[in-house]
Amino acid sequence: MDTQLDINLQTKVAEMLDHYPQLEEVLLELSPSFAKLKNPILRKTIARVATLKQISEIARLNPGELISSLRKKANLCPANTNTEESHKFLPQPEWVNEEIVIETFDVCPILNEGKSPMKQIIEKSQSLKAEQILKIVTPFVPVPIIDILKAKEYKYWSKSNNNLIETYIIKE
Repeated sequence: MDTQLDINLQTKVAEMLDHYPQLEEVLLELSPSFAKLKNPILRKTIARVATLKQISEIARLNPGELISSLRKKANLCPANTNTEESHKFLPQPEWVNEEIVIETFDVCPILNEGKSPMKQIIEKSQSLKAEQILKIVTPFVPVPIIDILKAKEYKYWSKSNNNLIETYIIKE
């Protein structure tokens, strides 16, 4: 018996698309940034670990509206969604200092080739010494990688700069 998958903020993107392939079109209608999900490599990597909450932040969509749209198209009952606001840029913390940025890693060319920079970002982060910062440049807030690095006790801060996102990473 096929069981229905519930769609909520913690649902993984790949799992949702496996159960409800028609929802890919809903994502594409909501934001052009989801077009990258058509890339098989990104689908196998990022979509497997990214939750709907994370992709709502990446695309700067209201999480509650995203869940409502997806549930409606999947013929699921409306849910009481947690409508936490999308990622907000916080004031710059004291530890952010351009003088201790040892590398600026622009991942846009990698993403444009349809590849995932996640492994490289983790490797570069792991090589950081005390008081060293890695700056990542992305076309969106890199929520999945931020969550992985936070779990490994790294601090981060993101800011918008000319339609790109600069994320600063340092060991705690």
